[in-house]
Amino acid sequence: MGSPARAGGSAHGGPTTSSLLERDEVLDTVAAALHRAGGGAGAGVLVEGAAGTGKTSIVQACATAAEAKGFRVWQARGLDLERGYPWGVAVQLLERLHPDERAGVLHGAAALAEPLVDATALDTADGDPFPRVHGLHWTVANLSEIRPVLLVVDDAQWADPQTLRWLCYLLARVEDLPVVVLVTARTGEPTTTEITRLLAHLTTMSTTVSLRPLSATAVRTLVSRLLPEATDAFRTSVVDAVAGNPFLCHQLVATVRHEAIVPDDAAADHLHDLRPAGIRNAMLVQLGQLGSDAADVAAGVAALESAATPEVLTAVTDLTEDQLAGVLDQLYASTLLSPGDTPTFVHPIVREAVLEDLGPARRARLHATAARVLHGLSRRDQDVASQLLRASPIREPWAVDVLRRTATDAMRRAAPARAVELLDTALDLVVDPAVEVQVLVELGTAEAAAGMASALDHLGEALTRTSRAETTVPVAVTLGESLYAAGHYEDAARAYDHARRLRSDDVRLDPRVEARLLGGLDMSRNLHSQPSGETARRLEELCPADPADEHLQTFLRAITAGQMALGLENAADGTPVTHALLVDLTDRAMTEPDLLREAGLPILEPLILALFRGERWRRALVFVDELTEVASRRGHMTTHASLLPLRALCNLMLGRLADAAGDGTDGIRLAEDTSAASLATSAASRYALAVASLERDRQDEALAAVSHPRAEQRWADSPLYGWYLTGRGAVDLARGRHDQALAAFTRAGERFMSAGGPGAFCDWRGGAALAARGTGDLDAAREHAEHNMALAESFGAPAALAAALRVRARISDDRGEAVDLLGRARTLVTDADAALERAQVHVELGAALRRAGHRRDARAMLRTGLAEAQRCGAHRLVRRVGEELEVAGARRPELAVEGVDALTPSELRVARRAVAGHSNRVIAEQLFVTRKTVETHLSNVYRKLGISSRGQLQSAIADPDDDALPATTGPAAERR
Repeated sequence: MGSPARAGGSAHGGPTTSSLLERDEVLDTVAAALHRAGGGAGAGVLVEGAAGTGKTSIVQACATAAEAKGFRVWQARGLDLERGYPWGVAVQLLERLHPDERAGVLHGAAALAEPLVDATALDTADGDPFPRVHGLHWTVANLSEIRPVLLVVDDAQWADPQTLRWLCYLLARVEDLPVVVLVTARTGEPTTTEITRLLAHLTTMSTTVSLRPLSATAVRTLVSRLLPEATDAFRTSVVDAVAGNPFLCHQLVATVRHEAIVPDDAAADHLHDLRPAGIRNAMLVQLGQLGSDAADVAAGVAALESAATPEVLTAVTDLTEDQLAGVLDQLYASTLLSPGDTPTFVHPIVREAVLEDLGPARRARLHATAARVLHGLSRRDQDVASQLLRASPIREPWAVDVLRRTATDAMRRAAPARAVELLDTALDLVVDPAVEVQVLVELGTAEAAAGMASALDHLGEALTRTSRAETTVPVAVTLGESLYAAGHYEDAARAYDHARRLRSDDVRLDPRVEARLLGGLDMSRNLHSQPSGETARRLEELCPADPADEHLQTFLRAITAGQMALGLENAADGTPVTHALLVDLTDRAMTEPDLLREAGLPILEPLILALFRGERWRRALVFVDELTEVASRRGHMTTHASLLPLRALCNLMLGRLADAAGDGTDGIRLAEDTSAASLATSAASRYALAVASLERDRQDEALAAVSHPRAEQRWADSPLYGWYLTGRGAVDLARGRHDQALAAFTRAGERFMSAGGPGAFCDWRGGAALAARGTGDLDAAREHAEHNMALAESFGAPAALAAALRVRARISDDRGEAVDLLGRARTLVTDADAALERAQVHVELGAALRRAGHRRDARAMLRTGLAEAQRCGAHRLVRRVGEELEVAGARRPELAVEGVDALTPSELRVARRAVAGHSNRVIAEQLFVTRKTVETHLSNVYRKLGISSRGQLQSAIADPDDDALPATTGPAAERR
């Protein structure tokens, strides 16, 4: 326990005050954090304790110390009545920016936070809070460039969940900023499950200090300061009464002074029966002694909180301005209220005691009165709505209108759960049947955005009372998309199917809505292993001459191409899909890329997979880069993270292994930062990272990518689990664990085929063939390899067939047959973009020629493969070429990793964006990292490449394919 009175400051020169007792630990912790932040290394501190233990006093002391060190103190607090207001605490912070200062701070990615304080900047929300989170993060980063920042959130137990999510995001990145985040939270306060979870998350990301009750010595010291004349017996009685709570000690002393009690031994006898509850009762008695007007004003302040302006209080209490002023002076003198623009209680404990004393019925009536008064004075809808949610029912049109408008604002602020709460109340209050239908649709929309299955019930009820399918269908589709994004494919399929049933033949939907419906229905059913085929049937019904149908055709071609790529759709005449047919359909769909860019993920993901399966990897990369650039600019991290695995797969096939590993790494990282879609698609990110790492001869990194402790729990119900299992099988195969590899590849096939089709878009069969050979089961190996070849030959994609031929050659015991198979594979990949496959074919052919006794031809072929493998950065293949050349009688090549090959995926990603002309700040915004992270990566790049400036990067990381393939988005990519 610290000394009763703090004699001086910490070693860092932090907060010093003689008024704070036994709070050395928290003051030293904050002082140390301020010291580190002054050097550019930020930190978070969470102070938690029971009500009245001095959290706010600590905040004030720390703020004073921070200002003395040159920090900007940016402070807000949670309020009970505003805890449901989306971004309420963040808005408090933003509103503290001077209007002239905002323009200089809210620029770049920080502009994404501007809609929180500027209604004219509000854009159409899609239920994704991340743009605001990302924008607020960069707002803090911009402020910290001017001077270090102490960001304070007091009473976080009453903060809104959106702000708490942002604080978690900021704390994960604060170590690279000159920022200290100081959060206080009351323990033992009833909160929602979500708030409890977020506060628990904050504790894991901060240095947490728990405030203990003051010791008896400290309480005696405090009483001696406040009442120097108190006797020892009186001080001892106070110790027993306040149970170590500093605030209650102050209030007891205030009561003693107010009652003119002499603090002697006789008075001590009267304190023996007091405990914290008794002190609260004493406060209420003190309030009652001031008269009924004072009690009414105190009740009004308690109910209104931040809305308790004198104008509002006079209306609520029926007092005149002069009468109110006199009553407020009494309450200030009694130390129950503190003066300000709006009067506030000296501590939340006092407010809670006043509200509890009113009782539930009186509280509800008081909130109803407050709602009427605030509405009559044209105050903010959010203030009126906060009262309506706690009020006795007001079944009047204005009340319903206020709740609906506030719900609309909540939706714009990406807070659909709050909108649901508001509209639920509106539904209870509405009396007009026509308005009730509108509220049902709005409630269903909010529930859909929140991913709540109850949306179907409200939409269904609305449908029974209206024939407007064009209104209800889009909402049901939105619900499906929300559930799809969260990876709940079975529930999403039900929502889309519900939307399909809502659609009537005589109502024409917007082409985008119908496409979203059909694409979502097909994809969610596929991922839930229940193929639909709805899109193909609808495509046959369309009239090409109708302009609306023409737009819909574009969408449906994209969806159908995706279905064909997955092997779930045959050609129109029922024959199996071929590579040529898939390419033709994909090209026709891609004639209107601008139209497609606004399609949802259930359409875009299969379309890009169709480009991948059609071996149009370069075109796929260009399209993905365009989509991710838009997603980054809008702050839509979920969309960005969902597209990264597809880009990784394309880079893998093009032999851009470092880029593939970078995409995989970013896809995994961003998936962990979101709570929705990308968690499902990150299975493919892990596959790409594992395979790229194996080829780069980084087996430990490959193993880490496919060693997720909860993989079964996260992906087992989805066909996407097949990607993870294929990556796991590849790693086990590389480690010589053939039985485990075969089991993983087999399970991967089961997952892929559970959606229907042969699952031929991923080469798990080739892996199974090689694993079976490793176990000695040659019959199983040949069966897998032959099936793989048959599917590849039927489809006809050159690189896929070359890979199947290569695997078949590797399990062949006939050396001549192996050479023939690999020679055929070489012909297929000679002019293909498949750089990695081409390198592998040349190396395998060289090895086969060597085994067949053609040593000279073998050496020539191996050297060709070596050059290609080096261009890809395929160090495992380079190492194998060295072994083969040595056996073939040639010198083993040097295997030193240098230049671009020495860069990590993240370093290469940053370097490519720097070459594209982006500043460090823009790179950080695009990659959702901090600027210091970018600076660190670039420093490492310069050191590894032996260069000293940005201008030397272009030539240092030049890619042979740069003229044909954009390395990234941005100015350079656009010029190309």
